[in-house]
Amino acid sequence: MDTSKAAVLESIGRHSDAAEVHLSEGRTLEAIRLFLRDKSNEQSTRQAHAAILEGLWKHISFAIKPKSIGSEGKALLALAAREKATGLLDKKTADIVGPPQTSLSVDLNIVH
Repeated sequence: MDTSKAAVLESIGRHSDAAEVHLSEGRTLEAIRLFLRDKSNEQSTRQAHAAILEGLWKHISFAIKPKSIGSEGKALLALAAREKATGLLDKKTADIVGPPQTSLSVDLNIVH
């Protein structure tokens, strides 16, 4: 039911509200995608960056090797790198994310 609610919200242009629905249901990548579509709302951008960091915290621990990172972790790294490259990632968050990981092959087909 929540997926339908999110789809309706997205279809009427309420991207941030749809993102909140996805986030509450644990669909982090979909939530980030929608937050980032809401380009006119600076708060949505901040929420996207916070969701990226939270997702990275969950999926990539300090002890994990790059080859062991799952598809969602790779997608989150790609999103963080893209946001940093475009200059949209705020300085504090960019410092936490660090430089883009060139040794990872990231499948961007996961993120629409």
